[in-house]
Amino acid sequence: MGAVTYPDQKVQDFISANFVPLRLSPNGERADAFFLRWTPTLLALDSDGHEHQRVVGFLEPAQFIPALMLMKAKVFFAHAQFTEARSLFEQILKECPGSFAAPESVYLGAVSKYRLEKDPGVLKAAQQDIASRYPDSEWTHRMLPYRLL
Repeated sequence: MGAVTYPDQKVQDFISANFVPLRLSPNGERADAFFLRWTPTLLALDSDGHEHQRVVGFLEPAQFIPALMLMKAKVFFAHAQFTEARSLFEQILKECPGSFAAPESVYLGAVSKYRLEKDPGVLKAAQQDIASRYPDSEWTHRMLPYRLL
């Protein structure tokens, strides 16, 4: 990632605008506190140090930025900030619909909208959407029960 992803200017700009980056060695004294076993491992921690997302392995810049967006959205989601989370999930789908983060963004975006509106039709519509756009995604399979609504 140091040779390909981190030097990318868009990646640098996104990280500095949205995160407090910290680089640890998987062999260092703090690695055990975060269960770091492989590099790169990216963690999304909230301000209390609770982990909300972990990504292990190389990502190219085009996949890295939506992965970071998803990480940030999942922190909002975990803190019941569904409006902020939904906005980021929608941004991923608009700007990066072919990314690895997109199917999960459909799923969690629908759950966020449901939590705000309490309309189960939101979940059924999202299930139909994800099944047509990402038929092989694990998130499509996780949404299968919503087709019964």
